[in-house]
Amino acid sequence: MIEPTRARDLKRAALVVSTLAGLMYGLSRLPSIFGAGLVAAGLALLGAFILWEKRVPAPVLDVRLFRANRVFAFSNAAALVNYSATSAVSFLLLLA
Repeated sequence: MIEPTRARDLKRAALVVSTLAGLMYGLSRLPSIFGAGLVAAGLALLGAFILWEKRVPAPVLDVRLFRANRVFAFSNAAALVNYSATSAVSFLLLLA
């Protein structure tokens, strides 16, 4: 029998995997209606993941940090912009 905490972790892992799969596969198929539906489902699952993580005592990703600490939130946003720009330039250099 699976222990209760481990069963919750399996549910959270399934939620994370389905969220990422829906978003990534949906974004790759985005011009179609199917892709848009997958992106919408992925975003809905992302919202469910955030709500789930707010109420568990030991979250995988503590989403309260983004609201409580502005420096943390903005530094993560700056890192996202930096890595996005770097990957875009790397992709364009591969085509040259």
